[in-house]
Amino acid sequence: YLDRTDRIREVAEQSILPKMGTQIADDGSLPQELKRTLSLHYSTFALEALMEANQITSQVGINLWSTPAPIGKVASQAVDYLFKQIKPFDQSRAAILLYEAGTALGNQKYIDTAKRIGLKYSTSDVETIPYLILKKK
Repeated sequence: YLDRTDRIREVAEQSILPKMGTQIADDGSLPQELKRTLSLHYSTFALEALMEANQITSQVGINLWSTPAPIGKVASQAVDYLFKQIKPFDQSRAAILLYEAGTALGNQKYIDTAKRIGLKYSTSDVETIPYLILKKK
């Protein structure tokens, strides 16, 4: 750090924490990132940048995860929000959609992806039986 601990503290207190505070909503979400197509990706990316900055600031006693921004927001709120959003997802549901869309559109990429993520498409699969019955009508 070139013995510039004063500069690290200054950047943390005058730039990182204020910016972080304005980006975190009351519910912990990062609204600017939620506007993006890949919102979970970008929210994670933003917090990864904070994680990297914390590696530096923690050396001078500033924990960016728990230090409140000037307006009171704390980065841990954003982590809590992401934690609540990350849920197991049954990829076979998406696989059926990709397969059907791929078949209807002639898009082999969708069909191949459906097979790769675990396409369950048989009369013995309980999850797809209702779908197959509706499809036959």
